[in-house]
Parts: sequence; C-alpha cells; structure tokens
Amino acid sequence: MKLLTKNDTRIIKGAAVILMLMHHMWAFQERIADGGLKGLIPLGDTYFFVFIGHFGKICVPLFFFLGGYGLAKRYAGTKFDTLGRLKKLYISYWKVFIIFIPIAFIFFGNQGVYAVDASFCGRYNVFSLKELVLNFLAIYDTYNYEWWFLRCYVLMILCFPLVRYASGKCRPAAKFLIILIITVLFGKVFPDIWYAFLGEARQGNLIYDSFFCMGEPFYACFVMGVFCAGNDLLDRISAFLDRAGKLRTAAEILLFLAVIILRQVFLSKYFDVIYAPLLCVLIPDLARSFPGLGKIFDAFGKESTNIWFIHSFFCYYFYGIVKIVVVTHWAVPSFVTLAVMSYAAARLVTLFWQKMSSLHIFAALKDRRTGQAAGDTGEH
Repeated sequence: MKLLTKNDTRIIKGAAVILMLMHHMWAFQERIADGGLKGLIPLGDTYFFVFIGHFGKICVPLFFFLGGYGLAKRYAGTKFDTLGRLKKLYISYWKVFIIFIPIAFIFFGNQGVYAVDASFCGRYNVFSLKELVLNFLAIYDTYNYEWWFLRCYVLMILCFPLVRYASGKCRPAAKFLIILIITVLFGKVFPDIWYAFLGEARQGNLIYDSFFCMGEPFYACFVMGVFCAGNDLLDRISAFLDRAGKLRTAAEILLFLAVIILRQVFLSKYFDVIYAPLLCVLIPDLARSFPGLGKIFDAFGKESTNIWFIHSFFCYYFYGIVKIVVVTHWAVPSFVTLAVMSYAAARLVTLFWQKMSSLHIFAALKDRRTGQAAGDTGEH
C-alpha cells in the first residue's frame, strides 16, 4: 500500500490541527478568559482535558515531520525551489495577516484584563509601524504568539537542501546519529546555554531565542521526515501492523493510547521523532476505519494552514469572540465552538481570496504575466 498519499497527508494535517486546537484551548487555563474551563473527569489537582491538551502539542512534531517528508518527496531528483517555497508560505500567512491584524487594532484594542495571563489581553493596545513591519515579515510574533512556528519553518526550508544532501549520503546508522544529535542540541544543550550563561543578555537575543531555545525536537522531526522519505521506515511500521490481521484497528487504537501515555507520563517529548512517523501511519488507517472521523479530518486538513493562523484569535486575543467560545465554561463545548468557528473563518478566508483572484483586475494581471512568459519563450 502506498503510504502518505496526498489524501493521507491532508487527513494527518486535519488531525494535527484539531490537536492544536485542543492544545491551545485546554492546556493553558491561565490564558482562557473569565476563569478558565471546567471538566467532568478530575486528574489530581486538575482535569483530564488538561492532560489531553498538553498531548496536543504533538501537532507541531507532526507538521514538521510532514514538512520534511513532503519536501523530500516533492523535490526528489529535482532542483529545490527555495524562493518558491518561501513565497508560497508567506503568501498563505499574509492572506490571513492583512485581514485579521486590521480587525485586531480596530475592534480589539484596549480590552482590559480578562485572563490570568494578562500578556494575551493587550496585544493591540499600541500601534507601531516598526512592529507592524517586523510581524509582517514574521521576524516578530508579538501580534500572535502562536505564529512562532512560521519563523522556525522558514529556517527548515532554508536548511532543506543540506538535509536532503545528508539523507542521500549517509548510512542508516549515521542518520540515526544525526537525529539524536539534533534532538539533544535543540532539546537540551542550547536552551541550557541560554539560561545558564546568557543571563539577562538573553532578552536581546531574538535569533538565538527563536531558533535554538524551543526545548523540543521539532527540527529533528523535520529531518526525520526527510530521512523517512528516502527509506522504508513507514512501510515497515505498516507491515508490522499487518500482523494483527483483523485486529489491526484495535491494535492501532491501543498504540495511539500508548503513545499518549508514553509521551505524557514516561518518555516525554524528546521521543517525538519516533511518535511522529508512527502517528503518520496510524491516523490515516484509523480514518479509514472510522469514515465519519476521516471526513472531519479531511475537511480540517484542507483548511489546516488558515486554521493554524486564525484559531488563536478566537481562543485568546479577540475578547468579544473569546467570550462566545467559552460561554459555557465547559471544556468540550468550548473546544467544539472554537473548532467550528475557526474552520468557518478559515473557509471564508479561502473563499474570499478565491473571489479576489477571479476579479477582472487580478485576471488581467494574470493574463499579462502569462503573455509575457509566452513572449519570453518565443524569443528563445
């Protein structure tokens, strides 16, 4: 069976973005307006939904893994178009930016303090042209803290040619060593250097803070994705699951639960480089076993980029909308409301830009570019 088809990738992205919504809605109760959320299942001094919310952070390793895997497959045997990939990524970002940031300053400035973590309440109190430009270029993420991912993914795009070269030259043992080194460096060594030696000076080291101090193996997951695209690791995982025969679905559910427990209780986030490829096999399989769930994942996967950029406005920053999301103060209804509103907004953004691209002025510009390209070809 061919693994990670376009449909599989879309389903994984849909599952990952839903996990992202859970993570931001459930894991940070100090950010949630009007006193946080309630749940039905207590877990120590908190709730079970908080536990699941923290697991939701696995969405980031999944996106990085898919990013590396997808680039490696897309450009196998061909020249990598660095500028083209960056342009595509930034255009997706700017399509949301130029709609939501004006709305933020016009309608959601000076909202007062509505959450324990007040830093999320006053993002749009003061306008600065410098801050606007730096956020527009994704150098800063002060307009939306959850946009930090973009800056790190830009770095991975820039590093992709080197990673692909290493993937083609290294033996499996060397690849494993590379992944281990990256995990240790970015997960432990660089953050420890940051806090132990830079002291107060770290406040001015934006680049070091942004790229070296995540304390998580995100970059290693990207590298793992590139390496997996060039070998049969995912096929081996699938073949292993085939041994379960008719019990494959039950075995996959148990494996998924095992990943949750291992990551959150025993082995922690440093093994995300193992969890990510395993989940990329499990999620599409489970979606096929439960078609209704698969349809939801597929729909969210189609809008995953816009949902990623948009959802935190409704979760944290736009208090008038946040109040609607958390009106019940119960975890599951609040999550469902956030998911529905985020998907609807993402879909509207997609439809808006589709409509804009069909207007006469945009069509004329497109025709003009096409004509110029044809003329250039004819001259040769």
